[in-house]
Amino acid sequence: MAHSERSSGSEQRVDCQQSLVRAQLAVRPDPAAACAALDGGDEPDRITQSLTYDPDEQGGTGSANSERECHTLLEYEDRPQAYRTARVDGHCICPVFEEYDCLTEFTDVSDGAITVVVSVPSRETIRALVDALRDVGATVAVEWLVEDGHVGATTELDVSAITAKQQEALETALELGYYDSPRSADLSDCAEKLGISKSAVSQRLNAAETKLVRAFLGQSERT
Repeated sequence: MAHSERSSGSEQRVDCQQSLVRAQLAVRPDPAAACAALDGGDEPDRITQSLTYDPDEQGGTGSANSERECHTLLEYEDRPQAYRTARVDGHCICPVFEEYDCLTEFTDVSDGAITVVVSVPSRETIRALVDALRDVGATVAVEWLVEDGHVGATTELDVSAITAKQQEALETALELGYYDSPRSADLSDCAEKLGISKSAVSQRLNAAETKLVRAFLGQSERT
């Protein structure tokens, strides 16, 4: 499992006295984004990422994204580490996480997508964060959510809208390790186990995940 460290100009804080919502996001940045994390290879064992100001721009004290750089170190057990930098632009995802002041861990990079685990104070913040990531052109899938409340706190979800086939796909994906971080199975493995196509598995999982997320966040189905 990859471990990440992130730093920025301001320290990220979350009040430990209140409940936290943790979510794993699969974020595929806009193709126009010069994403440093995607430029070093897949499945790193450790990811260290930081945002800095370019010292050559206005003495390093500017505030616009064009004056910032993303620095990413990808470390592997079986090959040399990769260090990449990229100029932050309007399609970059990292400033979005910083803007919402969430605790962020980049856990995997694979096939053009970055797996990110975030901790935020509320479900509303998750919703706003996902919307903001999509506003910069990223494709975002919420893979799981957990609410870490006080002792004895529970969260009830209405899962009646999930079909039997969608539930079977979820259970198979969980059993095979599709939801592990990093993943130990992919859509092809799930498709083979279920005896259906990759696209069918993807559709069933996406539909079920969307229903679970809406139930968790208290949203009704869009019409």
